[in-house]
Amino acid sequence: MRAIEIRQHLRKEPFRPFRIFLSNGIHYDIHHPELMYVGRTDVVIALKLGKDDIPDELAYCNPVHVTNIEPLANGGSKKSKRKRNGRK
Repeated sequence: MRAIEIRQHLRKEPFRPFRIFLSNGIHYDIHHPELMYVGRTDVVIALKLGKDDIPDELAYCNPVHVTNIEPLANGGSKKSKRKRNGRK
């Protein structure tokens, strides 16, 4: 997927949480636009926020590995999730 297409999901107003799927089977839930950065060659996703709201864990991927983006029903859960092959 092109970076500009991914960024459009972050900039929609009002923002609606979504799930981003990668080519390796992993997906991430994005609940707030500040938890994701989209560059030309990198997508950076904050996975776990510390007590000071600074990310303790980040995921990096190339936009070409983003295969699909779907809205989360009812906004999904409160935490960003990583899931692969049916396991959290």
